[in-house]
Amino acid sequence: MGWKIVPMAAVIAVVAALGFNGRGDAPPRTPVLPSQVAASRCAVQLDDAGPAAWPVWVDPPGQPASAVAAVEAVTAPGRGGAALRIGLLSGADAYTGAHAYYTHQLPAGAQAFALSFDYLLPPTSLNNREHPSIAQAFEISLSLWKKSDKAGVFYRYEWGLQYQIVGNTAPDWRLWNGTDWVTTGIQQELVGGDDRWHTVLIEGYVGADRDGNGHGDDLRYVAMRSDDLAIPLGIDLPLQEVQVDASQDYATVAVQLDGNFQQDPYAVTIDNVVLCPYATSPWGD
Repeated sequence: MGWKIVPMAAVIAVVAALGFNGRGDAPPRTPVLPSQVAASRCAVQLDDAGPAAWPVWVDPPGQPASAVAAVEAVTAPGRGGAALRIGLLSGADAYTGAHAYYTHQLPAGAQAFALSFDYLLPPTSLNNREHPSIAQAFEISLSLWKKSDKAGVFYRYEWGLQYQIVGNTAPDWRLWNGTDWVTTGIQQELVGGDDRWHTVLIEGYVGADRDGNGHGDDLRYVAMRSDDLAIPLGIDLPLQEVQVDASQDYATVAVQLDGNFQQDPYAVTIDNVVLCPYATSPWGD
């Protein structure tokens, strides 16, 4: 199947209406998967680090003690070698999520990133068609944490994608704008179940230091890709200032499973998690 380039004007019209500073100048190209980039540049197979390297917590905090989320290593189903199964299990309130993350030390000067996952969704209906969907949404994110000149304060640059399974505009892809999930207007029906592998990619970079204050003033979503959909974005968003107990810059790669109104247990399997950092944007925008 050939790649489908979603018209950029359609995306920009949606995000502009939602208050994004989207300049609309992202190039109409097919994003390249990190696995197709020189391996020496990339941190490959982050999932192979195993469950101990992927702590999991229940979101939001304050759930009953019986709330359970877990990460386990599996070989089947997998795309060769080990994979990770992240489970949202039992005992939590409705609409609770399981958040698993991996911490990666970045090379000095890293400012641009490409992140991709292969993943298996559970067998489920979409948007409660015919019967209740067992999953509410599936999320991936990349956060860059850079030290500021204030004690204990880091600048957080966060890129996030959510495949919304149940919702007013579902099934669709949404972006994290720093405070909330907002739709891109791009709908896609993804089938769950064993051997129904999907691939998602996000590209982004830290904006220029236009104010001369020593750090990038914002972050840019360059493009995303989901299976056969290539979606140029060209969206700028503000950074966040957060208190962090750390001594150096780092990145976190995360996935989150969002539960439904019945809090049905389910799992998502991830494989081939690849993160490619760059000193400058390689995308020509």
